[in-house]
Amino acid sequence: MGKSWTIVYRPGRAAAKRPCRWLPRRGAEFFVRTAHDTRGLTARPFVGMCLTALWYHARGTRAGRSPDVQWRFPDVKKPNMGKGASDARHLAAMETALFAQHLPVLEHMAVVRYDDGDARQPGWIRLGTLGSAWTMDVKDPQSEMAFRLVDQSVDTLWNTAALLLGCEEAPWVRDPYLAPKGRQKKS
Repeated sequence: MGKSWTIVYRPGRAAAKRPCRWLPRRGAEFFVRTAHDTRGLTARPFVGMCLTALWYHARGTRAGRSPDVQWRFPDVKKPNMGKGASDARHLAAMETALFAQHLPVLEHMAVVRYDDGDARQPGWIRLGTLGSAWTMDVKDPQSEMAFRLVDQSVDTLWNTAALLLGCEEAPWVRDPYLAPKGRQKKS
């Protein structure tokens, strides 16, 4: 852990004139002292700040003694699905009578494994209107690609989406909003 700071909390006008401090890049511990207790806050880069310790002033100063109440920093890591995950090809039910002619669209949104067994991140669609025309945005987060369809009829739009998702020559273009935040260009 990095450096430690003690911050005195004063309610009222004095609090409005306090200087601001940016969090350090390596993390830090902050101690906020109030009239009745001292609170220990732990800051971690790219994770946040969390209350981790509490000292009551009725038992003396915090110097040299362990906290009266102590908490662990919460674990915010996502669980790794890995190889132990389900071997199902899709998670949602694919049986349908209404969309039987549009199975490539449903497969785009529900299939989590390719035919060769590799894991796949399912895509999504967004259906909307643009004036008097219907629009469908088809997104594929794994390849960071997307395409948009526009037509006067919603039936033709669904048929075109099923045709394009079923063939290998779909008009995919790179979508900058699907790129992970760390890889986007800083401007």
